[in-house]
Parts: sequence; structure tokens; C-alpha cells
Amino acid sequence: MSVLGKSEKENEVHKISLYLLPEKIGKGFGHIFYTEIETEIMKKGATKCTIDVLKNNKRAIEFYKAHGCADMLIEAKTTLGNQDYLYNVFEKVL
Repeated sequence: MSVLGKSEKENEVHKISLYLLPEKIGKGFGHIFYTEIETEIMKKGATKCTIDVLKNNKRAIEFYKAHGCADMLIEAKTTLGNQDYLYNVFEKVL
């Protein structure tokens, strides 16, 4: 599953998350899914994508870097219920 959001900037997409079932991780499904999503957003005219990654999710950080995402732009925090989540925002020029 993937969640996309509209960016405040023209021709930019904000990708909030990409989720795989644990048994699908490490089998190439993430790569296939990610490249299909990227192709579709480029067809819609997007030239840049930002991506939120939980700060402690080293596997996801390496995944996005391997797919051409730039180093982290900012560190941020969001609160869901009573829990704070720290995350990094990465950028990719498409």
C-alpha cells in the first residue's frame, strides 16, 4: 500500500508512506511497487517527490537512497494519539 499527498509546490508529489507485509520484504516487491508509483506520478507531470521515513527505519532509509532519493532535507515529528513519531523527509528529483 502507498499513500500519496499533494504538495504545496507545483509539479511536486509528497509520498507519505509505502507499506509491505513483512513476508514480502526483501523479495523485490518494494522495488516493483515503488517504480510503478514513480512512473505514474511522472505521467501526471510531477518533477519532484518528497518522502517521509520514520527516523529509526534504517531499512526504509536505505531503500529510498538506493532508489535515488537525496539526503535528508529535514527532521520532523508528528503525534498520533499520545505517541510521538520522529521522521526524516527525503527528496527525489524525477
